[in-house]
Amino acid sequence: MVTNEFCRPKRRFAHAVQRQNAANGLRSMVRVLPGGLYCTRYPETITTGLGSCIAVCLWDNSTQIAAMNHFVLPKPCLREALETPTDLALANRTVLNAHSLRFAEPAMQALITEAENLGACRASMEFKIFGGAQLLGATEGQSDYSVGEQNVAFILAYMRQQQLRITAKDLGGLSPMRIQFDSSSGKVWRQRLPLNLEVTWV
Repeated sequence: MVTNEFCRPKRRFAHAVQRQNAANGLRSMVRVLPGGLYCTRYPETITTGLGSCIAVCLWDNSTQIAAMNHFVLPKPCLREALETPTDLALANRTVLNAHSLRFAEPAMQALITEAENLGACRASMEFKIFGGAQLLGATEGQSDYSVGEQNVAFILAYMRQQQLRITAKDLGGLSPMRIQFDSSSGKVWRQRLPLNLEVTWV
């Protein structure tokens, strides 16, 4: 079931996520969909899959608050740079809403705002950023950047401008990625697919 609502005020915030409730003593798992955002004070596993999209994991060790977003495009007016018919269809659906969390800046603003609403302190926030792959191959020698490259350029510039602390990143490349964010420790498990099956914690 896709969730698009506040869950237990001051404990969680969820937008465009799928939840798998805990069973047999295991912790619950929350999958963040494209354009989604999840913030929590509970020990949970937050996961998503990435191609050209970017996911930013926010962690505040002082309050044990964790959050993840998943944005698709750096800005609404990117139709000319889209790589696939699916991307173009997505832009056609979302371009009318410049504040959609599918776009980078609204997604980043909402990530920080909702974490602060749960009690996170901006000064103690740490960020880990992932994604931005070039799924159709490298664009070396071309004047136009791919969607993945533009997403990477945006997020790195945004983090510099906002003076946000990056503690880990895995950006670009030619293969998709799967990540799992442990909200109780701030650690992120990542796996490149399908070329690199190595699993690492950062």
